Amino acid sequence: FELNQKLIRVVMKPPCDGNPRQSPPIFIHIDDYLGNEQRDILGTASLSQAIHVLANYYGFLSISYADVLRDIVYGDTREVWFSPSGWYNAETGDFEREIHPGMAMHIASSWLLAYNLLNLVTSYCSVAWAHEENMPSTPNTTQFEYKAIHGLPELKGTRKNEGKPKHFPHGLPPELTKDLLLEHVSDKWKNETNAMQSCHATKPTGNQNNRCMFALITGPFTKKMENETYIQEYWGRHVTSNKGWSWNNDHDKLGFVPDQLGAEFILDFPSSMIQQTINTVTPISMKSYGERWKDSNVKVTIVKRRPNNEGEVGWVDVTTSDVAGSHAKNTSEIFPHEIPIPSGGVNIGEDLRITMELSAGSTFKLVGLAICS
Repeated sequence: FELNQKLIRVVMKPPCDGNPRQSPPIFIHIDDYLGNEQRDILGTASLSQAIHVLANYYGFLSISYADVLRDIVYGDTREVWFSPSGWYNAETGDFEREIHPGMAMHIASSWLLAYNLLNLVTSYCSVAWAHEENMPSTPNTTQFEYKAIHGLPELKGTRKNEGKPKHFPHGLPPELTKDLLLEHVSDKWKNETNAMQSCHATKPTGNQNNRCMFALITGPFTKKMENETYIQEYWGRHVTSNKGWSWNNDHDKLGFVPDQLGAEFILDFPSSMIQQTINTVTPISMKSYGERWKDSNVKVTIVKRRPNNEGEVGWVDVTTSDVAGSHAKNTSEIFPHEIPIPSGGVNIGEDLRITMELSAGSTFKLVGLAICS
């Protein structure tokens, strides 16, 4: 839920250096997952339930191939048309790990997407009759009064609402959390709108063309990120101390891995690299399961300092955060862990240091890091 909400807010929130009146891009979420990365049916359904809540709250289009075909697949989990054909081994009678359906799923998904896009367009265009310019003029009525048109009946009462409905705020609604209450949601939404307007009214400082001064994630995203030698060299430029961490490519998932409890490394970013205010540090790690990953946790410590004419001053603690390396699902998944930097962040002219230590458990896998404004 939290990960999807974070993605939605990043996509739908206009950037500070963009046009405040610019409409956000069309956000369409397609759920094609029926299993079986995990076998628990309720756990599998939790994603679609979360997306349904978020789609209603933020107002984006959600399409679910899984909901359309769920009865067919669950009615016979050995069928091969709409479920991953490799998840049931007919020779052994066992279910195996396989999440990729075949051709029939892609054809059905294409028709499903086409239908929903057509429905979206026709629904939007069909409300044109409700525009004021397309309505017949009615004596003694205003734009927002009830009008007995298009077959609607005349009202029996005489009571009228004064004024007109208020438009909802332009900013994104506040983040949906367990602590968000009805009595606070309006004020929080107004605060989001005010923050957006203030952002556009204040000219950002520093290099805004590249929001992240440092970004690395392993995997098949670019040719460079698949090149283990390049990754190690790029990472090594900033590692100034390393006690027990090394690159490991087990199960074809490259990551920075500690060899024992207490293993620690330090990344340094000098003031010459800080060309914009740094507000977040985001470690990207793999969460897994089993005894090997039990209680896995890394402590992240962030400090900064500002050199002066008489030399460098001492490091000032900024924040600390814990990043868990295990979860309750029988899967190995990649997650970002955004750590906000308080007190105005790390500013231009300051040095930044990040320390990571395996504080619990016996292993951990760091697959990336982003340092951003």
